[in-house]
Amino acid sequence: MDDNTIVLDLNGKGTNYTKKRLPVQLVYYEEYPRIDEAFYREKQVQGWGRKKKQALINGTPELLPELAKCKNKSSHENYEGGFSSAQPPSDSVSAQPLSDNDFAQPLQSKKSPDTSYDT
Repeated sequence: MDDNTIVLDLNGKGTNYTKKRLPVQLVYYEEYPRIDEAFYREKQVQGWGRKKKQALINGTPELLPELAKCKNKSSHENYEGGFSSAQPPSDSVSAQPLSDNDFAQPLQSKKSPDTSYDT
């Protein structure tokens, strides 16, 4: 972020987002050699929750992997039920081995009628 952008933001002449939230204080920034890399990173961080952003601001990026873990009740890591509900009941019909006759036979190709004419 260049100094000019910061001055504009502090004077209320920057982006509309910043104008509506004055006064602002710069607490964290990263520099990138290319604008597309900076834009990608900005969008990435904007999608993060408050705790992950605070870890960056506080200089503790080692906390990010733990903060990125899903802690919802519906998370696969919190699931304790097992997969028994996906199995057929034990009293159902047992599987029988298949024989060669159980598989569909390949279709026979039909030869097209001979349409050549003798001249």
